[in-house]
Amino acid sequence: MRTLVDTYGDINIYRVEVRGRTFYKSGLVFGEPVHGNSVDEVKKSIDSKKAAGDTRVEVMVHEGIRIFEVLEGGKSHFISEPLYDEVIVGDSTKEVALGITRRHAILGF
Repeated sequence: MRTLVDTYGDINIYRVEVRGRTFYKSGLVFGEPVHGNSVDEVKKSIDSKKAAGDTRVEVMVHEGIRIFEVLEGGKSHFISEPLYDEVIVGDSTKEVALGITRRHAILGF
């Protein structure tokens, strides 16, 4: 369950409760949500992500959904653009593409 708890600039911060565990998640910042154990931790992560700027590079399109490579701290990972309010994250383009295909199959696209 997701509950709006705060707004930081133009980005909403939600409290998420899953299987008895509570964490905090922001809206999208450069295509990705930011997670943390407290609202302050999420706010700090939003600030650092904004300070680093948009590091997404479009690498391919799969089933009409763009896939980006994101460089953070010398490491890279891949994300999709939001697909039904969810971003698919993976270590390779194949992993993200498979997630897109699965999501489309589940939703009957």
